[in-house]
Amino acid sequence: MFPLLLTRPAVTPAARVVRDAVQAALREGGLPEAGVARAERLISTAVLGFAASEASGRFRQHDQSVIDADFAELLRWLRRALS
Repeated sequence: MFPLLLTRPAVTPAARVVRDAVQAALREGGLPEAGVARAERLISTAVLGFAASEASGRFRQHDQSVIDADFAELLRWLRRALS
C-alpha cells in the first residue's frame, strides 16, 4: 500500500491538511515564515524516505528496536537542523 501512496500527488484537500498542520507547528515553534515551506518539504521528504525504505524491506534484518532508534535519531537531526 505504501508504494501506491508514493505514486499519488499530494495535492488533495486531505494531503493539504497534513502539510498545513506541519507548517503551523513550524510557525508556532518560531521558524521564520520565509523558511516554513522549505522546512516542511525537507521534513516530509526525510520521513517519507524513511518510511519508503522500511516498506521496501531495507531494514528487514534489524530488530524493531533498532528501526525505532534510527527513526528517533532522524527526528533529532531534523530538530537540530531547525533550531
